Amino acid sequence: MRIPSSIVIAFFGMLALSAAATAQENQTDRREARLAELRQEQFDLFTSCAPVAYTLRIQTDARELREEILAFLVPNVSSRLRVARIHGGRVENPDPPMRTLLIVTIHTVGYSFHVSLQLRKALYDEASRQYGAAVTWQHSATGGNPERAHIMEALVPMLDLFIDEYLRVNTGACK
Repeated sequence: MRIPSSIVIAFFGMLALSAAATAQENQTDRREARLAELRQEQFDLFTSCAPVAYTLRIQTDARELREEILAFLVPNVSSRLRVARIHGGRVENPDPPMRTLLIVTIHTVGYSFHVSLQLRKALYDEASRQYGAAVTWQHSATGGNPERAHIMEALVPMLDLFIDEYLRVNTGACK
């Protein structure tokens, strides 16, 4: 049985139109997903390029390790934020949470450590007409051998990532 050429042409034409429509839908879906991702990044990190204050939380049983970490950490965090032109100073007591704050936490237990970096933003709730705060961005790492060098090896890339993402999201406001 032979199929007329007009039916074959119509069939392949419909396939081509269907493929084009699917490709257009996929492109629209990707565009919408990227737009949603950009909105989330804006929520997470946008502060109109306001200076970022930071606080340190170091939890360890080893007093000398605590002092060693502090002696190294304070100037390094400050200088990185200063070079990025977003340094807002160090805050000893971060309460009440009415300001945007970068929280650096280092916790050592025995032969392991955990490092986290969080951006806590002051937020306004329209329903209650109250201000509060929430962590909107965070990264962390866990490792063995809680020596200063290993802790910094985990922390510095996170700090650089935060600065890169913060500046990217706030680029229009940071002029």
